[in-house]
Amino acid sequence: MATYVDFAYYSTTYGGKAIASTDFTALAKRASAAIDLLTMDRAAAYMAIAVPTPEEAGSGSAACIFFRRWYHCK
Repeated sequence: MATYVDFAYYSTTYGGKAIASTDFTALAKRASAAIDLLTMDRAAAYMAIAVPTPEEAGSGSAACIFFRRWYHCK
């Protein structure tokens, strides 16, 4: 499964600091799955067709919000 954001986006563009790079991959997959569920896979379809940057798609920031919530709940 592809993720909507990578650690570089999370740590630089989004400015995230709470999640370590070692925890990031698992959380990115969970957040991306949640986005797919909530959008009924429309976000994934859009990403496959348009191949936008995370900033253009808006999914990158949404994924980072999910990361932050799951990280604090583990």
